[in-house]
Amino acid sequence: MNKAWEIMRTSATQPLKKPIKSMGGLIGGEAKKLEAHYGRKKSICGDVLGKAMIYAMAVLEVNASMGLIVAAPTAGSAGVVPGMMLALQECYRISDQRIIDALYNAGAVGYLAMRNATVAGAVGGCQAEIGVASAMAASAAVELMGGTPQQCLDAASTVLMNMLGLVCDPVGGLVEYPCQNRNAAGVANALVAAEMALSGIHQQNDTVDHFQDALHLAAEIGMARGVHHIDFHIAVTDGGILGQDGDAAFALKIIGVHNTIHNFLIFAVHAALLEHFIHQRGFAVVNVGNDKLYIQSALHVDTPEKKAQETFSLRNTGDFFRKIVVLDGNSKPWTDEDGVMYVGVIPFLLEDIVAEAIG
Repeated sequence: MNKAWEIMRTSATQPLKKPIKSMGGLIGGEAKKLEAHYGRKKSICGDVLGKAMIYAMAVLEVNASMGLIVAAPTAGSAGVVPGMMLALQECYRISDQRIIDALYNAGAVGYLAMRNATVAGAVGGCQAEIGVASAMAASAAVELMGGTPQQCLDAASTVLMNMLGLVCDPVGGLVEYPCQNRNAAGVANALVAAEMALSGIHQQNDTVDHFQDALHLAAEIGMARGVHHIDFHIAVTDGGILGQDGDAAFALKIIGVHNTIHNFLIFAVHAALLEHFIHQRGFAVVNVGNDKLYIQSALHVDTPEKKAQETFSLRNTGDFFRKIVVLDGNSKPWTDEDGVMYVGVIPFLLEDIVAEAIG
C-alpha cells in the first residue's frame, strides 16, 4: 500500500509541474488551469474541494497519456481517491501512515462493489466507476476525520444514491472526456457525503446497512442497467475491515501504461480482477526486449461499430508495433485485416499470447 500511495501522489502532482497532453488529444493542462485559479484566491469551493479537484483531474491527464497510475477502482476513475486523500492531508496535516490506513478503508468499500456488483463502466455505467470511486473516497475521508465505521458506510451509501443513473459516455471511446470532469465531480460528491455522515445523517438500510459490528457488513446497491438489489455479506476475521488490519482484498491496482515501465503487466486469475481487466478501457504499452506491443481490453467487438470504437486508440498510435485486443470469454486468437489480434481473456492469461504476437 505504501507503493500505491507513492504512485497516487506522483500521478496527482506531475501534471502540475508539466501539463501532459492525452493520447487522444482531448485533455491536457486542465489541472494546471485549476491550480492557477486556486492560486489567485478566486476559488469558490474552499481549500479541501479546490485542491481535491486539481489532483483528481491531474491523475486523469497521467492516465490518458500512458502514465503510471493506481486504478481505484478503475483507471478511468483513478483521480477521485488520491485527489481526496492529498487534499485532506495538506489541509489537515495528516501523516502518510494515516492516509495508508484510510486507503485500506477505501479498498474495503471497493472490494464490496467488485465482489458483488461491478466497477466496469461497460456494464454498470459511470455510476459503477466514478460512483464506486467516490464511495471509496467518502468512506476513507470519514475515517480520517474521526468518524465511526457506521458513518463511513453512511457516506458510501450517500454517494451511491447520489450517482445512480450516471451513464458511461466517453467521447471517441477514449477514457479522457468527460471522464476527467467526472473525477472532479466525484471528489465533490464524496466530500458532500462525508460531511453529511460526519454530521450524523444516517442513511436507510436499503442502500448500505452496517449490522452486528464493524466486522460484518451487508449491503444492497441498486444500479441502473440491470444490476438490482445486490445483497452481499462479508465476514472479516480481523478487527479492521475499515482499517489497516483487515484481511479483505482491495480494489486498488497499480496500472502502468508507459513505455519505460517494465514488468507491470501481472495478472491475478481472480474473478473480480478478471472482470475489472475485461472492462477496463484504454490500452497498455508493453515492452518485450527491443520490441513493443499494445494491449487493449474490450467486452466484445460483435459489430463493426463496436470494433471501430474499441480499436480507435490502437489505430492512432502512429507506429507499426503489434496490437492485441483482449475480449471476454475463451475465444481463440484471430487477426483482422489490419493486423490487430483478438483473443479471449482465458487463453490470453493461460497461454503465451504475447510471445506469439511478437514472434
